[in-house]
Amino acid sequence: MEIEILKTLSFTLTVPTVLNYAQRYSKISSYYLSKDREIKIINDLIMYCVEHCILSYDLCRKYPSELGAACFLYSCLSTKVFSLNRFEKDNLERTMGYSLNHLIPTMKLIHSTVKNAKKSRHKAVYKKYCNAKYSNIGKLNFDKLSTSFLNQ
Repeated sequence: MEIEILKTLSFTLTVPTVLNYAQRYSKISSYYLSKDREIKIINDLIMYCVEHCILSYDLCRKYPSELGAACFLYSCLSTKVFSLNRFEKDNLERTMGYSLNHLIPTMKLIHSTVKNAKKSRHKAVYKKYCNAKYSNIGKLNFDKLSTSFLNQ
């Protein structure tokens, strides 16, 4: 029986990673944006956050689904893709499986990690995202993003 299932799946089994969740949430963010360029920028910002999470010891110990949801929510709220009211109205909390209050400590860690990326010892991710291919996300001034939602 198990062999038949594996043959049907072509032996392609994977463990869900933060990348899988980030890609899933990126599709949700595209619902709120109309232009392809905006969708790419948000997707790049989500992936930038995800890659920095993997390098942070405090963040890599969290569940992949929690990190993916926190990166998605941080990226969308800080760039005003949608507001907290829209988040609650569209019931995204149910879609993600995490409440806003549960994700705020994780989003604070993400914010401090990406804000200090220039000063970090790990420069590879920062340099990678300073390229136009990745919408120059690494060059963003993270101090100027709207992060008032982190103070709740």
